[in-house]
Amino acid sequence: MSATTKKPVIFQEDGTVCDPATGEIRSLDRPVAPAIDAPIVEWALYYARLGWHVFPCGRKKPLTARDKDSNGEPIDGTGGFYKATTDEDQIRAWWKEWPRALIGIRAGAASGVFVIDVDGEAGLANWHAIVAKHGEVAPKTHMHLTPGGGQHLVFRWHADRPVTNSPGQLKGLKIDVRGQGGYFLAPPSLAKSGVRGGQNGASQKSIRADHSNRCTRRGDSRTGARRCVRHTESP
Repeated sequence: MSATTKKPVIFQEDGTVCDPATGEIRSLDRPVAPAIDAPIVEWALYYARLGWHVFPCGRKKPLTARDKDSNGEPIDGTGGFYKATTDEDQIRAWWKEWPRALIGIRAGAASGVFVIDVDGEAGLANWHAIVAKHGEVAPKTHMHLTPGGGQHLVFRWHADRPVTNSPGQLKGLKIDVRGQGGYFLAPPSLAKSGVRGGQNGASQKSIRADHSNRCTRRGDSRTGARRCVRHTESP
């Protein structure tokens, strides 16, 4: 490395950044996560401040209906996750109308993230086998536990390596992918039992990372009962 080459900054696990040229340690600008028992809308706003596009969901499908044309016919591509936004006024209005709505996050280019959805014990066993064979696949990314006993691993989405909803070689392993054209549910969305689930860890922090395993921000999350969640160490 030449004397004129600038050394990259070092992103530390406590969420600070160290500049090796000066030794300066500084905090990253990022939103502060709500308390684990805060109203759902506060978490929806938190995700929006991360740049994730948010919309309200019911148990089976999004609550945001399609627009209609002059004849009263629904217009394709205008409802569901297509209405996802980071606009805080719109988010507050949605959760005023549906205060118990689950938090949907549009995956892909809009939010800049995609999710590996590991489904239950069978999916976890297959995921652990993949990690054992190939090494740590996601050592630094945002992860959340799901109500079904699985995990969601959130990674940064790249336009030059676009990830869709295709499971590819993960097909049949109880491991799904949610990328461009899909969405996932974020904590603390309520499980069917009505009990909030929990996140895995001690405290929630804003994170950014990517699936090339470069960690730019790291987040942990709290343990709880059956909160619908998603966390890995790479968005």
